[in-house]
Amino acid sequence: MNRAYIASPFFNPAQLAVVRSIAITLRMEEWEYFSPYEASRKVWKGRAPKDCTPEERDAVLTGNINNLSWAELLIARVGGREDGNIDTGVAWEMGFFKALSLHLPDEAPSHSFTL
Repeated sequence: MNRAYIASPFFNPAQLAVVRSIAITLRMEEWEYFSPYEASRKVWKGRAPKDCTPEERDAVLTGNINNLSWAELLIARVGGREDGNIDTGVAWEMGFFKALSLHLPDEAPSHSFTL
């Protein structure tokens, strides 16, 4: 089965709609995927990351790193912020995913693309 990582801001209804649409498409195409939004909800419990403990923030970051390493495909939504800027978390995920392909060629993801 193919494995994808969804990198996208998810802080307002429009951003969440994009994440959900990507997840639905991946499920329809029978891709296994990791969504930081879905995974972090269990940790954040409705709170902003700044209101969480350092251990909770570390758990989310570790999960993201592990799943970026697991994924073969990165789907990155770089837009969608109300101020027009790129989400820094998505930019970091894109850079980390690319770094994996440069430094671990035998274990690295094989594809990446940006919406």
